[in-house]
Amino acid sequence: MSEVISIVIPTRNAGPEFPELLERLLAQRVSLPLEIIVIDSGSTDGTIEQCARFPVTVLTIPPEEFDHGETRDRAIRHTHGQFVALLVQDALPANEWWLECLIEPLREDASIAGTYSRQIPRPGSDAFVRRHVKDHVASRQEPRRQRLDDSVDLSALTLEEKITLFSFDNVSSAIRRSVWERFPFGRATFGEDIRWAKRIMEAGYTIYYQPDSVVIHSHDRSAWYDFKRFVASYRLYHELFGGDPPSLRFTLFHAIPYHIYANLCKLPHERMTPRVISKAITKGLAFPLGRYLGPRVGRDAPRWRQRLGDRLTRGI
Repeated sequence: MSEVISIVIPTRNAGPEFPELLERLLAQRVSLPLEIIVIDSGSTDGTIEQCARFPVTVLTIPPEEFDHGETRDRAIRHTHGQFVALLVQDALPANEWWLECLIEPLREDASIAGTYSRQIPRPGSDAFVRRHVKDHVASRQEPRRQRLDDSVDLSALTLEEKITLFSFDNVSSAIRRSVWERFPFGRATFGEDIRWAKRIMEAGYTIYYQPDSVVIHSHDRSAWYDFKRFVASYRLYHELFGGDPPSLRFTLFHAIPYHIYANLCKLPHERMTPRVISKAITKGLAFPLGRYLGPRVGRDAPRWRQRLGDRLTRGI
């Protein structure tokens, strides 16, 4: 392996902020040279042309060949570093120590196969976006070692505890190349990161959540998109962890009323406008309905449900 630190970024129409991301990467304070690999799947907005202004290597693939797992594997095969950082095109390092903090645990402990960063919302984000980021396990202030050992009884854990235990997020992460060579991401239309974390933890490795490495990353998406993403997430969680999904009665009479109430009354809205009320209601529906439907449209469901799940989660 060369004495470099590699960074991989999948792109497609990365937008006008992408040069700022590359500038922030090149401003990182690290002890080794950087190697930046951009793998683009059909940008038409000038993303590739923007890359020409920077010392980065650009790989291209047809849009129809994009896959969250295999596309990253393709790019990693072109890297030379012992450690490979993975970043999405719209996650901005919050400071010049993002990368050094991210790879530090990998340098210090050979049992650690992957690390991932803390995420904070973009400045000016509304209360719904801030809540969404805050609820994510990759927003917490405390570092966390995630490892399977004799003290962990998976059968006694709730679904949310299993999600936390196996969390890993390629929005901003770093992996040990030698482990990846044994355990590549493989084909995955969704959730390649948590799938990988589960496999390597079952093989005895550790995942480390590093809150000192911070990226700015959030989206103000529609409730419909949120619903589809929750369907995809809980479809995946059911595939990985099993368990009984929430009942329709619980969803309709407990989860939905609670989430609408929380969106209306517990978030610090500047003004309770009709737009805020509408958003609170529709987003209050998205999570409970996605959590209810996701496990019911999985790979073990009847064929028509699987097709519904595939349609709902396409492009997520």
